[in-house]
Amino acid sequence: MSLLESLRAVFLGRGRSLADAAERERLADVEAPEAKLRAALGDADRDPLGAIALGRPALDPDSDPLLAGIESLAGSHLWATGSSGAGKSAAILAWQLAALEAGVLVPNPTVSLTVADAKGEAGPWLTDLMLPALLSEKSENEARQTLEHVHVVRPFDAASLPEMNILVPQPGTALGLQAKECSGFVSETLGPGLGTLGARMQVIVLYLFMLGIDAKLSLLEVKSLLVNRNYLDGILRFCTVPEVTEYFVHRFPSESKESLNGVASRLDALLLVPGPARVLCAPTCLDFQDCLRPGLFVFDYGDPPRGAEGQLFFWARVILSALTRAAMSRPMRPVPCPAFFCLDEYQTGLDDLLAAFLERLLSQARFRRVALWLINQNTAQISSKHPALVATLLNSTAMQVAFRQNPADAAALSPMLPTSGPDAWIPTSVGAPAWSVRPASPSEYRSRMVEETVSLPDRTFWFAYRKKGVQAVKLTSPTVEFDDARRAADAAPQWLRDTCRGLGKGRSPQELDDVLARRRAHIGLVAAGQADRACPDFTDRVAVEIRRTAPSVSATATEPPPPPTAATES
Repeated sequence: MSLLESLRAVFLGRGRSLADAAERERLADVEAPEAKLRAALGDADRDPLGAIALGRPALDPDSDPLLAGIESLAGSHLWATGSSGAGKSAAILAWQLAALEAGVLVPNPTVSLTVADAKGEAGPWLTDLMLPALLSEKSENEARQTLEHVHVVRPFDAASLPEMNILVPQPGTALGLQAKECSGFVSETLGPGLGTLGARMQVIVLYLFMLGIDAKLSLLEVKSLLVNRNYLDGILRFCTVPEVTEYFVHRFPSESKESLNGVASRLDALLLVPGPARVLCAPTCLDFQDCLRPGLFVFDYGDPPRGAEGQLFFWARVILSALTRAAMSRPMRPVPCPAFFCLDEYQTGLDDLLAAFLERLLSQARFRRVALWLINQNTAQISSKHPALVATLLNSTAMQVAFRQNPADAAALSPMLPTSGPDAWIPTSVGAPAWSVRPASPSEYRSRMVEETVSLPDRTFWFAYRKKGVQAVKLTSPTVEFDDARRAADAAPQWLRDTCRGLGKGRSPQELDDVLARRRAHIGLVAAGQADRACPDFTDRVAVEIRRTAPSVSATATEPPPPPTAATES
């Protein structure tokens, strides 16, 4: 206890109470919070995978930064919030760059980093700026080897489109479950004016997708099932699920025209935009297990075409569900590498389905060495859509980061703030002289920290490490020198800059246009009763050729129904 604190205690007649063992223990616990946090983070210098500099103590900016070992962070979820302009995005980028330099941009990568960017900011920062700047220091051979472990997926890219046919059968996933998941993607995510799927429309979509998955179709063919009875009859000949056949033979004809039109309008909202239509009608689907292998995987879906903003919500659902499925099916032997999922503005399109994905990841992914880094501006973005998720985030994240907040959001985050500190003194009464003070109660001190959070300077944040029971410490985030990075990127060889900008994994629009043309031809032939011609043609000319020239990112192939045999003809 300092001399000033002792004198204050004497003036107040509280020397005995402050000498009480419990009070002394409470104050001792916060006299050196930075030291306790350093001890909780462990010896990062000995971490075999390297370390991330979280920041420096705000009260002692000249001290050494607090380091967290990457190995020790495996499975420790992080939640970061902060108002726009408070420095949150730059801090997260600095931590991502530290993980990249330590475990990804090396000859033998040991860390998996996946960045899902719904804001259209982190993806370009990494691919257009930071990667050229970092790789410009390597030889051309080393840089090319490193880029083999970097994958970028842009559903709205004009030059390189990923193959993400959501109706490709997923290994280990039951047909009904996959169909239900896919039907959830289209129920409420396609923008204003369409509304929520009614009960009958949900049944129609579910069975349409079950038939589409069973027959290995795409959304283009599924839409034709709705409007072309001859095509539906032709595909039903190959259906292997009696329940699905029974529905379309006996119940589907009685569905109302309004329900059918409502389903068709949602599929049109996806298929009328050329880029996503090509992506969703591709012959294959990306294998999201790649996101758990050492390397960098970027999903940049934050820049949808004008007029198709609702598709951002659709892709948010598709990507998060696929990441959840990949994480939950990750084998634990041999011990996998640490994997970090950085989900920026993850509340985009948040509803019960997305919240369920997040809650499942938060509760189970850490046991598979998968850590979530969840980034959004404030708690109101979450509570307005799914109030219970805020409590889940507070209880399930080991690391919590709070930059400057508005008063309501700062109050919502109060459980992470400290309850005592060396400055835990408040006036004895309103208008009392400066020397008339008393120790603040935990609730009073926390209320003062809430007020302080509202006015935190840029780049200053609270960091709470709940895993070790250490109360929040105020830190200053690392600095990302964007000007230096721009100069280094501009000075990088032209081949490196072009390669980093063109990292999108997928196929050219021309290739996928050819797939669409052959799918349309396939629909016409099946509808005309010529399935024996349609299916072999489609298989030989599209699926086989695509597999022969498949992209480096592993994919799951889909084929159309097999040609009918003599038995089926009869």
